[in-house]
Amino acid sequence: MQRLTSKFRPPHFGGLFVLAGLILPVTFAPVIAQQDYVDEGNKSRISLSGRLQTLVQSVAAQSCYIASGIDVANQQEALSISQEQLTRILNALENGDRLLGVPSAEGNSRAITLLDELESTLTRMDTAIATLQTQPDIGAYQALKADVVPFAEGSNLLATEIVALYANPNEVNQRDAMAIGLAGRQRSFIQQLKESACQLAMDPANADAQTTLIETVDLFELSLLALRDGLPSVGLKEPPNEGIKDELNTSWAEWEELKSELTTLTSGGNADLPNVDELSGSLLLHMNNVVSRYLLSIPGSENIYRVPLQAYAEQELMSWFSDPLVIEAIKAQNEQNASIDSAAIDALDQTWRAEAAEGTGPMIEEVLSREASLYLIEKTRGAAGFVTEVFIMDDHGLNVAQSAITSDYWQGDEAKWQETYQASGNPIHISEAEFDDSTQAYQAQVSFPIVDPATGRKIGAVTLGVNLQLLI
Repeated sequence: MQRLTSKFRPPHFGGLFVLAGLILPVTFAPVIAQQDYVDEGNKSRISLSGRLQTLVQSVAAQSCYIASGIDVANQQEALSISQEQLTRILNALENGDRLLGVPSAEGNSRAITLLDELESTLTRMDTAIATLQTQPDIGAYQALKADVVPFAEGSNLLATEIVALYANPNEVNQRDAMAIGLAGRQRSFIQQLKESACQLAMDPANADAQTTLIETVDLFELSLLALRDGLPSVGLKEPPNEGIKDELNTSWAEWEELKSELTTLTSGGNADLPNVDELSGSLLLHMNNVVSRYLLSIPGSENIYRVPLQAYAEQELMSWFSDPLVIEAIKAQNEQNASIDSAAIDALDQTWRAEAAEGTGPMIEEVLSREASLYLIEKTRGAAGFVTEVFIMDDHGLNVAQSAITSDYWQGDEAKWQETYQASGNPIHISEAEFDDSTQAYQAQVSFPIVDPATGRKIGAVTLGVNLQLLI
């Protein structure tokens, strides 16, 4: 496979379970002895393979909008992104991609065969996509649809194969597996709803599109209620934390708006398709958050974020700290504090803590107004929500610059400094994932040394907070 380019998704659990009369997909792999289990990007492989079906349905929905002449420029941009994501995920699953959490190539011949078949199907789809990228074309959409069905079927087979190869049932109980599988399937439903609405808008007499739309509306709503309220009869409990509950409550409010538009179509009226697209996109974002929060709340969650977080640090974040502004700021503070003793460090830290408790103060204001701090604030704002905070430490573990107020000024007694600056080599330290009540998101900190490019010697360290829900 030679295709190349990003994004991710949750595990697909194949098999079957019955939910209030619905047959929904769920797969449980053969039991693996805990002591024999080693995660090598296993959860990421499962997550990525499950994402393929929703992405190909996104391609179909976006192509329908383009063919219909609706919001063409935006849909063409979205189609390009979906195509790139499909390409990169297939490449990652076969050849590995550390930024997507897959550190090594696939070695199972059956999985490789399925991946190659999907690659061939996507290559055929590329021709229709290329046409739709230049102009609305009903024929190109119809040609693409002929390949969407086999791709979706093939991606289901691949997802089931990947789960059987890589899932560790000791880490995911049946309740969580049901919830993750159900939430993942909701994302496919959203794309089906969008495409069926588009088809019905093009041809109000399209009986197949009307039937599909009505059935998918019912399935989506029933599944969303089960996720939000639980369904004890099949062992599906209420969400495990307030963050997931809030996402599902928000999803329900947005669903009621989207359902109103869709009901207009099935009743023979004219729906606002750009609004359908906007509501679908927002609902999809919330369902993505539900899945990622479930993934991060179960045991062993560190195995799904450590590999991509380290790769993200190495490939993107480290470049921030070779800027001369950063280097000179650290070197200047190291020189200034060359003779500082522990009593002086403690006094500075106590002053900072007192000001942090008040929310501001002269010491905090001085640090935050430094050029290096303004640089970090700018970089954080440009990170599209991935980076939530960043602070640089000198060779004593004292803050040099930062993007936001930290609770303390001295980090020298913490692993973020001891296991980076003080450790041999240039190691990366990754913290445990924590749920942040203020942001209602799972976050982790990644820390690494900062090296003077002129000498190759460590001069300090840096810690960045990363929103894991955007990373996985």
